[in-house]
Amino acid sequence: MARPVLRTALCDLLGVEYPFLLAGMGPVAGGIVGPVATAELAAAVSNGGGLGVIGGSGYGPDRLREEINKVRGLTDRPFGVDLLLPSNYMGEAAKKPPPADPRELVPDEVRDGLKAILAD
Repeated sequence: MARPVLRTALCDLLGVEYPFLLAGMGPVAGGIVGPVATAELAAAVSNGGGLGVIGGSGYGPDRLREEINKVRGLTDRPFGVDLLLPSNYMGEAAKKPPPADPRELVPDEVRDGLKAILAD
């Protein structure tokens, strides 16, 4: 008897087998044993059929690019990057309207193949 498979529209949108998403845990993720290996954990979830996610908050652009490349080296499956984007802008940035597409805020090198899902 075949085992029933949980498949949703989210699976199709993200290109994953199961609708399981890892919460993005950036450099603040840690605990008694030390920091979580975010790239390795995200890749493991992606390799298992879910959507691995690394937390991008707290990383500078170079370090975030390094984490993204680490995940790409560990899996060929889809994965995500959780970015916290401020809803208000300070100083000079406050005079400019926010971009219609949040991908405009992401460096070109990171943007390759990027899909954006906004959550308020």
